[in-house]
Amino acid sequence: MENFRILHILSPLKWNGEVFNSQADSNWKVCEKTIKFLPNCHHYIVVPTQHDITLNAPNITFVKYNYNKTMMLNRSQFNFKQVRFDFNHIDVDFVFTHQSELSYNIFNWFHTNRYYEDVAYFGFYHWIDCNKSRGSVTGCPSFYMRQLDSMHNLDANFVHSPLSIDYLKSNFMDVDVTPLIKNVYEMPLSSKLDVEATPFDLPQGKKILVFNHRWNESSGIKKLIDYSKDLSDEYLIWITDESCDVEMPNFFVKHLRYSDYAYLIQNCYASLCFIDGYSTWNLSVQDSILMGKPLLYLDHPTIKLVVGETNNGFFKNKVEFLHLLENLPNVDSTKLHEHDFVFELQLKSAMQRYWEDTKKSPKDTQRWIDAIENGCNTKRELIERVYGGSRSTGSQHYIRRHLLNNGYRDNIKNSMTEYYREGKESMIKRDLFNQL
Repeated sequence: MENFRILHILSPLKWNGEVFNSQADSNWKVCEKTIKFLPNCHHYIVVPTQHDITLNAPNITFVKYNYNKTMMLNRSQFNFKQVRFDFNHIDVDFVFTHQSELSYNIFNWFHTNRYYEDVAYFGFYHWIDCNKSRGSVTGCPSFYMRQLDSMHNLDANFVHSPLSIDYLKSNFMDVDVTPLIKNVYEMPLSSKLDVEATPFDLPQGKKILVFNHRWNESSGIKKLIDYSKDLSDEYLIWITDESCDVEMPNFFVKHLRYSDYAYLIQNCYASLCFIDGYSTWNLSVQDSILMGKPLLYLDHPTIKLVVGETNNGFFKNKVEFLHLLENLPNVDSTKLHEHDFVFELQLKSAMQRYWEDTKKSPKDTQRWIDAIENGCNTKRELIERVYGGSRSTGSQHYIRRHLLNNGYRDNIKNSMTEYYREGKESMIKRDLFNQL
């Protein structure tokens, strides 16, 4: 899959002051996966003005934008007039938005630049708005109508699991919204502790149980407290989220840098998960299994999807939890599903479904071909040569689709569109998806 130009709109959640902390941001990790799935495309990433993203390649271009630093405002505001993006020099074939509630704003941005139906808009849903996801947060506005709108209008909608759709539908108990939800794909995610562990001193003589989840009610902290309050002092529960404000004798609260965290997981007794409510996916529950350590989790359909039916580390009550502590389940990391592989196939399947050749040669196609064959390669040059310098027109995107399906290529190492043709015509008219 090659020659496409993809615009990525982020949903930044984690910040160190004014700097976007991409390494700790689960939403960014999904975006990063899609970029790595498509190495032969050019990626325009709309990044915060200050960030720590380390991606660096000729086929990656950063486009700066002053994102809001609050989750609520990011779901409601996108001022595209602040984005410096030259549509007269650059083509966009796909838009990947990680803030689907902003779809209407994004449509307007492209339509005002004469991009209409020919761009494919893909939405990635990291969070589904419903009563269960809002939980005890007071004053949190509802966004489910925006999410339903985007699921109806976007060309592809990626959710972590079918449970995401169930959560969305739960907002409409008296109405069946199923016909409004279209083009749904799954994006299951694999965790990867791809860092060399850094040894450090751990508490001696303790069986360390790692609670590596956010410290909030949806993570099941009430059950964690209840189930662990009577544990013997041989157990120590290491809580990685420093927002924990509960003091208990067997609690140890400390956030670790990534390499230290990997060492902790390598040397723990087990990791714990008490999620008992809203959840569409979870990366953290995979970490200990990857390191050959058991996961003990409160029985939950989402977690079972993540770790697989064969993982027998689940419990349904306190008695079963205490029994598992004394009788740890066997660990086989090879039984974790290849979630990323499934996600990659789903993404490429959606792209392939969308990107088909035009039914006939669009108007002015031959004039474009003649110009390219005579050394006129960039989009700006082609506009000036064929249209006398006028701005982009909607038909140009259909011409581009026809060119890329019939032997012409786009130099993805150039940040601006640059067409070329390689080899003999009889050899280059091939399926764009032969690398799938």
